[in-house]
Amino acid sequence: RATTAEALAAVLDRETPLLLTQDTPVRVLHRRAFAERKRHVTRIETEFLSPHWFRLRLGTEAGTYVKEVVHGDLGRTRPSVASLLGCPTDILSLDCEGIQMDKDQEGGEEGRKRRKVEH
Repeated sequence: RATTAEALAAVLDRETPLLLTQDTPVRVLHRRAFAERKRHVTRIETEFLSPHWFRLRLGTEAGTYVKEVVHGDLGRTRPSVASLLGCPTDILSLDCEGIQMDKDQEGGEEGRKRRKVEH
């Protein structure tokens, strides 16, 4: 569905943190136990490119299933970008631009075991 920069900003440019509820995604159910997880989106930035395309930058808590934040995974991630916009959404490309470590994880053995932010 076509949108405008103003409509996109009105829906997605919101206060953070945004609390998500994520059930184990369909794509990993064969190797992960079913669980309901609460995760926070700490940053949301949108860049309007055209009526059908936009760039989305998210800051997320460790363990957030980022792809599912966008398309909603058949309603298993709530809210999702798709549910907020009221139309199907998908990802053209996904880049992890960085991993932020908690201060208590920086040193020692635990600091070397870096957790992936995006799956």
